[in-house]
Amino acid sequence: MKQRIRIHKAEPNTGVLNYSHLLDAPAGKHGFVEAKKGHLYFEDGTRARFLGFNVAARSNTPDHETADRMAERFASMGVNIIRLHAADAPVGEEPGSWSSCKEAPLLDYASGTSRKFNPDGLDRFDYFAAKLKEKGIYLHIDLIVARKFEEGDGMEYPGGAPSCIKRYCLYNQRMIELQKEYAKELLCHVNPYTGLALIDDPAVVTIQINNEDTAIKGNMGDDAGEEMKPYRAEVQERFNDFLLMKYHTREHLEEAWTKDGCCALGEEEDPARGTVRGIEGSFYQPVSDPEGEWDAPEGPARYADFMEFGIYMNRKFYQDMKDYIHFLGAKVPVVTSNLIAGAADVYGHTDGDLMENNSYFNHPLLPVENNTYLVAGPMEYVSTNPLTMQTGVGSAATTLLSLGSLAIVKGKPFMLSEWNEYGEHPFHSTAFVQMAAYACLNDWDGLILYNHHTSENWDDQPADEILNVFDVYNDPAVICQWGFMVSVFLKGLVSVAKNCVDVVYTQNDLKTLPLFHAMPTTFFPYITSMRNVFLDGGDKYQGNADIAVNAGFLNGADLSDAEHGVYYAWSEYRDAFRCYKEENRLENAVKDTKEIQPGVHLGEKALVFDRIRETSGNGDYRTFAEIMDSAM
Repeated sequence: MKQRIRIHKAEPNTGVLNYSHLLDAPAGKHGFVEAKKGHLYFEDGTRARFLGFNVAARSNTPDHETADRMAERFASMGVNIIRLHAADAPVGEEPGSWSSCKEAPLLDYASGTSRKFNPDGLDRFDYFAAKLKEKGIYLHIDLIVARKFEEGDGMEYPGGAPSCIKRYCLYNQRMIELQKEYAKELLCHVNPYTGLALIDDPAVVTIQINNEDTAIKGNMGDDAGEEMKPYRAEVQERFNDFLLMKYHTREHLEEAWTKDGCCALGEEEDPARGTVRGIEGSFYQPVSDPEGEWDAPEGPARYADFMEFGIYMNRKFYQDMKDYIHFLGAKVPVVTSNLIAGAADVYGHTDGDLMENNSYFNHPLLPVENNTYLVAGPMEYVSTNPLTMQTGVGSAATTLLSLGSLAIVKGKPFMLSEWNEYGEHPFHSTAFVQMAAYACLNDWDGLILYNHHTSENWDDQPADEILNVFDVYNDPAVICQWGFMVSVFLKGLVSVAKNCVDVVYTQNDLKTLPLFHAMPTTFFPYITSMRNVFLDGGDKYQGNADIAVNAGFLNGADLSDAEHGVYYAWSEYRDAFRCYKEENRLENAVKDTKEIQPGVHLGEKALVFDRIRETSGNGDYRTFAEIMDSAM
C-alpha cells in the first residue's frame, strides 16, 4: 500500500539526521558580523556563511510553545539563519494566509494606525528571536515589506496606502519619516528575553531597508486606486523637476531628445508644467534597445534620462536611510533591497554594505486565488539550458544562478535573500543541491530559501500534504536533502573557483538596457567566479580579475589594463543619446589578434566580437560560450 511521505514542520531531526553540530550556539558568540574583503566575517576574524529560511508574515509572531519547537527544529536541520520577513503585514482572517495573525500581529492595525506595536505580538516576536539566538541561529531583519499605511498615520494625502506598494516609499517624505520611526522602534526596543535591542545584538547578520523596492520599477497595477493618484503625480513631478535641473528649459530638453529630425518629446509635454512622462517600469527594470526606435514609449533618450533620475532617487533614499540606521547605532552591515535585475537598478543599490538579490524559477503568478497556482510556461529546471532559454524572449527568462548573479558587485558580500524552484517536474530536487554547489563555486555568503512555513502555530499544517506551494517545510525535494546542502555550503565542500571574471559597466551603460543584457550571467557563473564592476570616474578598467568582460551596452569601456579583455558592443555609439559614434575602440582592441572566424578576433590579451548582434542577438548564446570556452 502506498503511503505519503510525512514531514512535520516542528519535529526535530534526531540521530544521524541531526545537523545541530554545525551550529555554534549561541548566535553572536564570535562578535558582530562585518563586511570585509568582499565577504562576511565575524568580529573575531572567522568567515561567516549562512544557509537558512525565510519565515514570512504571521510566522514572525508564533506563540511561545511554537517558538520553542521551531527553534529546536531549525537547529536540528543545521539552519543558521532565519529571515524574519514581512512582520509588518496587515492582519488576515484566514489561517495560513500571507498576513499577520489576528491574535498577535506585530503592528496594532486595530488601533487605526500602523505606528504602534501590538504588545502581544511584540512579545512573541522578541521571544522567537531569543529562542533562535539561543540555538545558534542568526537573524536577518527586514524593515518595510508589507506595511499598510493607515489614514491615522498622518499621511500627506487623504487616505492611507495599500500593503506592498513599490516605489513611492522612496519618494514621499512622510512615508520616509514613518519608515525611520518604525526602524527606531523596532531596532532600539530592548528584547526582555535577551536583554539587548536588535541594534546591539550580535545575533543580527544584517538589516534590510526594504524588500524588492526601487525608485525605477512600477507597481504592476497595484497603485491604480484613487488614493494613490497623488503619489503617482509626485513621482512624475519629481522627474520633471529633474529634467528642469538638467536642461533648464523645454527647448533644451527638446533639442536633447531629437535625433535626425525625430523628437521623442510629445507636443503636450513640458517639464515646467510637470507633464513629461517617465518610464512606467515593471517588476524589474524594463529593457530599452540602444538601437531602438527613437520615439518609442521607452525610447533611448527618455529612458536614459529616467534611469539617471532613478539612480539619483535610489541613492538619495538609501544613503539617507543607511546613515539613519547607523546613527541609531547599527553595528552590522546594512543592505538596501533585493530583486534587482538591471544595471541602473543594481548600481542604484550599491550604497549598502552588502548586496542581496531574490531569484525564482517557475514562480506562480500573483495573486494566488483559491489555492490555485498558475505558472507561465513552466519548465524543468535542471535540463534547462541557460545559454538558449532567452532565445526570442530576452532577460525575462532566467535561471536562479543567472538572475542572482546580476546583483553581485565587486568588493561587497552577496546573499540570496529569497530563492526557490517551484516546479513539479521529476528532477525538481536537483535544483537545490545545484544552487548550493554553484554558490560555493562563486563564493557567495548566504542562501535564504523562501519560505519555510506560513503559520503562527506548530500543529495546524499537515505533515503529509502540501497545501501551499510557497511553504517548503514538508516538501521532500527540499527537506530530505537539506542536511546535505547545509554540509556542502557551510563547510565549503565545493571549492571556490580559481579564476574570476569581472563584467564591466561604464556610466553610459547604466542609461540603457539591451534585451539580451544578461548574456554574461548565463555562462560565467556556471564555470567560474563572476562579479560586476561599475566604473566611476572614467571608462578605464583597472581591476585584478583574470578576465574583464565589457557589459557592452554601449561602445565605451577601456579594458587595455586588464590581464585579459573581452570586447563587444550592442551599439556603435558611446552614449545613449546616439550623439557620438565610437570608430576606434573595437578596431584598437583587435590589434595583435587573429580573426578566428568572421567577426571574431583572438589574441594573447584580447577576444573581440565585431558583430555581437549576429553572434547572440536572438538570445542564443551557445556560439558566444563556445568561443569563450575555447579562448579561456
